Amino acid sequence: MRITALVENRSEGILRPKHGLSLHIETEKHKLLFDLGPDNTLFENAKKKNIDLTEIDTVIISHGHKDHGGALQRFLHINSKAKIYVQRRAFEPHYSRFLFFKVNIGLDRHFENHPQVILVDGDMEIDEELSLFIINNNSKCYSNANNPLYEGYQKDYFKHEQNLVIREKQTQVQFYTCHCTGKKAYDYLASKLPNMHYLFCGNTI
Repeated sequence: MRITALVENRSEGILRPKHGLSLHIETEKHKLLFDLGPDNTLFENAKKKNIDLTEIDTVIISHGHKDHGGALQRFLHINSKAKIYVQRRAFEPHYSRFLFFKVNIGLDRHFENHPQVILVDGDMEIDEELSLFIINNNSKCYSNANNPLYEGYQKDYFKHEQNLVIREKQTQVQFYTCHCTGKKAYDYLASKLPNMHYLFCGNTI
């Protein structure tokens, strides 16, 4: 398996960083994207890395925020074959509150019924290599950094979030974190775990 960060908050190389996430992942059976980032950054950085996004067969959108799926419209314009897996609730309205203002940070609902979009309700086995799972009990480990985030009129507990498992031959365990975890939490984890690493924009593992 080969993973390249095409969109991430921080960069150590030639790729342009952006608040958001998109990982290009090559497995034995798939060429996939985990998230799409917020804008054209994905396409600009993929070109610099000589990655052809028209060859992507699978897209996983982790949750319903623009910094993870804002580039969906342009991706659909260049790729007409990829299956795009999204939790159904990810297309519900999502907002960030600042003082008395609400800012829309949700996905474009025009694409909810697009023929390439597969709406998922909970866990799903895609094939023998890929599977998705959700966390039903989100009361543990709640981050106060999420306090401004809302799903509709309710506080956002990320019931619209899904996780990806890729099965392959067992390798040495290493941990990588980026984007949503943030640098402060990463620094804490790295102080406790010797095999913890930060995945910068442009890194390939």
